[in-house]
Amino acid sequence: MPQLFYLSKIESVEDPTIGTVIRHRLQIAHPGVEYLGGEIAGDPVTGQPLHPALLVLVAGDDHTPYQGDPKLVPIPVAALDSQIIGIGTEAKLAARAAIVALGFDQATVDGVWANSETLRDAINWHGKLNNPAFDVNAFSLSQF
Repeated sequence: MPQLFYLSKIESVEDPTIGTVIRHRLQIAHPGVEYLGGEIAGDPVTGQPLHPALLVLVAGDDHTPYQGDPKLVPIPVAALDSQIIGIGTEAKLAARAAIVALGFDQATVDGVWANSETLRDAINWHGKLNNPAFDVNAFSLSQF
């Protein structure tokens, strides 16, 4: 069963039973889907999210339901040890533009993707934004 990484936009939504809550796109648009991740780092005073999106790992044979959603950005598919420079230019440019559209700063995104040696490095950077202990090597749905 394929496991793919996505950046899922963090949003405030209304829950009819408890009011305004912070959720991410995968929870909102695809309830019940099997995924790992979803930690949302919040400001200790306001509780508001510190980042515009979070990293999730989604398992499933069919990922087409998640394609084309601008609030759910797929990370380019390649081996974790793949050199960033070796990932197709079109895939990298599309991913970077979509990540910026989620609300990340252009210079930061460019820096991450230009200065990461491997895809593993870029994924770890995104994962550690909301979970400082994140390690892509220990992030798998195979254990479930």
